[in-house]
Amino acid sequence: MLKRIVIFVIVLSFCGCAKLRHLPRLLIIKGYSENKDAQAEFVKEQNANFEKISSSIEEGTIGQYKTWEEIQRTFGEPIFSRIQEIDGEEVEVWLYRKGKDFSPEEKAYLHFDSEGNLLEWERIFSPERKKKISDAKYKGGPG
Repeated sequence: MLKRIVIFVIVLSFCGCAKLRHLPRLLIIKGYSENKDAQAEFVKEQNANFEKISSSIEEGTIGQYKTWEEIQRTFGEPIFSRIQEIDGEEVEVWLYRKGKDFSPEEKAYLHFDSEGNLLEWERIFSPERKKKISDAKYKGGPG
């Protein structure tokens, strides 16, 4: 009986050492897991933003938002933005699309002037979805 207790204590002590020896690796794995949750939340948020802005363009209500502040407050951050020169003017171009598992053709572009006023927008559909929408163009600017 004493022999079993000694063996049990020895096995238990080795298990504890193994945990401590691998603790840095276990903490890295835990960090990846937490980061993965944040990434999933970001993707979920980007997908929701894309759906909201797509609906607004399709419904024709996007023009009621006059500035980038109103757009950002209503539809969230774009997934990408850049300054581009169009017809000799600097224009800020915002891109909204799905955050993951996206079709490269499915996106929405918004153009703002140097004061942050919405100039125009364009909703681009995938070829499959375009066939379902009777050749309607979802492109425009404030009326």
